[in-house]
Amino acid sequence: MTPTPQAHPQPPFESLDEDQFEARFESLPNPEDGNFFWAWDQLKENDVPDDRIWTVVEGDEDATLTLIPGVHYVNRVGYAVTQKPWPHENIDVVLDD
Repeated sequence: MTPTPQAHPQPPFESLDEDQFEARFESLPNPEDGNFFWAWDQLKENDVPDDRIWTVVEGDEDATLTLIPGVHYVNRVGYAVTQKPWPHENIDVVLDD
């Protein structure tokens, strides 16, 4: 009899503010101009690990900017990079105006 694979439970969803994000993950400015936002080519040129890339997305209903872990394309404004890796994808960070 073959054992049934066990499903791994998803970690709980985390919503952080900018200060919590900075304290936990430590954002890195891009090397060209010191800006918070990175372009795709900058990520590749600097060999940024996937688990340190965050996508900055704009909300559908309003102009709220949110960071989500990983590389995404829909509503993307740019990317952010952190010194510390994100542990899972169930995180979002609402950026201050």
